[in-house]
Amino acid sequence: MPDGRIAYTEEQIADFKATFAKRRARHIATFAAAIASMLLMIVLPESLAFPFGKGAPPLPFLLVPLFIVFSLINWRCPACGKSLGRQISPRYCSLCGVELQ
Repeated sequence: MPDGRIAYTEEQIADFKATFAKRRARHIATFAAAIASMLLMIVLPESLAFPFGKGAPPLPFLLVPLFIVFSLINWRCPACGKSLGRQISPRYCSLCGVELQ
């Protein structure tokens, strides 16, 4: 191709779209779980919300690094493997141009 992009077959593009849909669903579920854990902290007994004592951060805040690492691993283009960045629901990969939706 003249622009240097790889020409994928229809089957490959369909696979990329299916993989992206799964990754997006996991991304949304993880974000929802993070919000739910923050809200749950309000109603949890103090012993569960602060398992390491009052001076330590609440349990949901200890999970934030795990959510960040998961997001960095999960939110990638299924074709080129590069990060999709801060885009919430991209239609195309901004780096390789493959159609994601």
